[in-house]
Amino acid sequence: MVLPREGDTEMDTVRIGIYSQVDSLRFAPIHVAAQRGYFNDADIQPEYFYAHGPGMQKALAASETDVGPTTVERMLKAYGQDVPFKIVASYETWGPGKGPQHFVALPELVQSGKLKDYADLKGKRLGLEQNRIDPDWLVANRALDRAGLTFDDVEIIWASVGDRRDKGLEACGIEVTIIYQPAAIIAGVENGTIAVWKHCGELFPGRQGQLMAFSPQFAGERNDVARRFMAAYVRGVRDYLDAIEGGNNREGMIDLLNQATGDPRSTIEFMPSLGVPRDARVDLAAMQKETDLFAENGFLPQGIKIAPIVDDQFAAFASEQLK
Repeated sequence: MVLPREGDTEMDTVRIGIYSQVDSLRFAPIHVAAQRGYFNDADIQPEYFYAHGPGMQKALAASETDVGPTTVERMLKAYGQDVPFKIVASYETWGPGKGPQHFVALPELVQSGKLKDYADLKGKRLGLEQNRIDPDWLVANRALDRAGLTFDDVEIIWASVGDRRDKGLEACGIEVTIIYQPAAIIAGVENGTIAVWKHCGELFPGRQGQLMAFSPQFAGERNDVARRFMAAYVRGVRDYLDAIEGGNNREGMIDLLNQATGDPRSTIEFMPSLGVPRDARVDLAAMQKETDLFAENGFLPQGIKIAPIVDDQFAAFASEQLK
């Protein structure tokens, strides 16, 4: 357990970046650490900062937020090898039954049996982001490759995540696509516009779907606070995993996340585990493999190395403190 600092009870404010309130369930261990007082134990007062994609990356680089989410593809597309902030932990690690991304399809395709396995993607209208650095492309590439298919075997329909979620598949002329927001999936299933087909985690075990990054100022000038923050976060991770994967008071965890995020219980119950390792450490080999795959497909420059932009000291500190 991380104890408060002796002789100093002043709380350190830590600005935590989250994409939006709609996406906050993807940061469940942060909510657990806050709701169960683990940040308070570490003399930290969390303050939330909301920004999307490029805005979050810029905020991290400028130290406008202390902590924020990033992805391999988004970070490297923006900065190449010269990323100004450090990756420090995992927010989301995929595997069978782990990670929020799902393939969804028009209900009649799933119900009729016309869409059973990945080989059935042939000839289908597949909705993807036009920006080929998006993880949609990585997942779709893996799905097609598993069936011996290529992108030439499907009809690609350009459609943003927002269009797919808000307008619906049929309105976009899509038969199959990928959606990562549990609330959007549940809403589509309940109103009969989509059916859940496949869970993407089975295609990409070990993929670091979301990464935690620390700003230059937080990792450097506020290193002690950053270490305490990480220890509190890892406590939240372990409680989350014990409940969601281990079944230790799972109902209580669903209640906590319902209160913290505002998501209904049905959404939280549907959400697969985020799969974060118990020590929250990133899988460097998996990140490098993903980077190389993007490079092989011409979406990133060749030769980018991940190791120099990862700082493992904070997760290592947390593991030592929480033995």
